[in-house]
Amino acid sequence: MDSGFTAQYELLITEEETLIEKIKTCESCVVAVLDAIVQNGDGFHAITTEEILTLIHNIGSYFHTELLHLRLEKSILASSATQVDISCI
Repeated sequence: MDSGFTAQYELLITEEETLIEKIKTCESCVVAVLDAIVQNGDGFHAITTEEILTLIHNIGSYFHTELLHLRLEKSILASSATQVDISCI
């Protein structure tokens, strides 16, 4: 495999790790908001709290979609590298 492929693949791995961390952060934020509701349920405006949770959820969904696209790109790149290796035999 050439160094261009390796560099590109490593970049995708780094981006994948970043997206996974962003997803975990969104999930942690949802849990934190839900925990805060348990502790101070009456102290929060219910509709506003729901809107906040929905926004955090939507951000997480966006990151999940980005991760899906990145993994597709990574698979296509790996597939093309495999085809090149096979054709060299």
